[in-house]
Amino acid sequence: YMLLAVPHHVVISDSAADNLADINLVDETKIHLIYNGVNPSSFQPSVNKNDARRVFIQEHVHGLELTSETFLVGCGGRLESIKGHHQLSDAMKLVLKALPNIVLLVSGDGGERYRYENLKQTYPSQVFLLGMLKQNVLAKFYQVLDVFVDPFYQHHGLNTVMLEAVLTGIPIIVKKLASSQT
Repeated sequence: YMLLAVPHHVVISDSAADNLADINLVDETKIHLIYNGVNPSSFQPSVNKNDARRVFIQEHVHGLELTSETFLVGCGGRLESIKGHHQLSDAMKLVLKALPNIVLLVSGDGGERYRYENLKQTYPSQVFLLGMLKQNVLAKFYQVLDVFVDPFYQHHGLNTVMLEAVLTGIPIIVKKLASSQT
C-alpha cells in the first residue's frame, strides 16, 4: 500500500523501474530514473600494473609478500548482509584453502566485516582488510587486482563498485542480474 501512496519514486536502474511498474503496479509516470554515477576520469586502467601493484601493496597492504604467482582477488563497498558478503566469505574459505597463491583484499567496512576478520584468522597471509579507502586510493585498489568480485545478489540498483572496477579494466565476477547487464 505504501508504494501506491507515495507521489513519486526515484530508482537507480532500468530493472528497478520495471519492477515497480510491473510487479508493484506503480504508475510509470510516477517513476523517475536517475542512474548511479561514477567519474570515469577517476577510475582508469593502470599504465604499468606491476609497478602500481608493488607501490599499492607497500603503502596499503602491510604484511603481504608478493610473488610472481600471487593472484589478487578484491571485493569491497558496504560490508552488509544485503550485499552478499556472507556468501563470498564462505566461498573464499574453499578457494583460499585450495589455492594458497590467492590473496583476498577487502576494501570497505560494515556489519559483515567480522566474516572477513574470521577468515583472516584462518588465512592470515591471504586475507587483508583495508577499511574504507579514499576515492583516489580506491581507484588504485582496483588497478592492482587480478579480478574483482561483487557478491551482490539482490534485484535492484546498479552497484557503484561494479562500475568502478569495470572502468579500471579488470575482470569482474558478478551474479547475472538485470543491473549487471545494463
